[in-house]
Amino acid sequence: PVEPHAHMLFTWRKELQAHWRIATLEEGQAFLALGAHGTLDLACEALGEDRAVAVGGWFAGWVRERMLVLATRP
Repeated sequence: PVEPHAHMLFTWRKELQAHWRIATLEEGQAFLALGAHGTLDLACEALGEDRAVAVGGWFAGWVRERMLVLATRP
């Protein structure tokens, strides 16, 4: 039988292609903290400096997978 566990589901698009993956609850919290606090530095501070290395690794993956992109305004 399948055992439930806490997790987050990430969904994003690369061009018109939809992508998804399951993430740990900790990674999901880091992603939400980045959105809430606006900078990587403030997100790490909110999550605790002991998690900064993990957050930096996740951040690099989010950028590499184009989950985070530079928003431009008209």
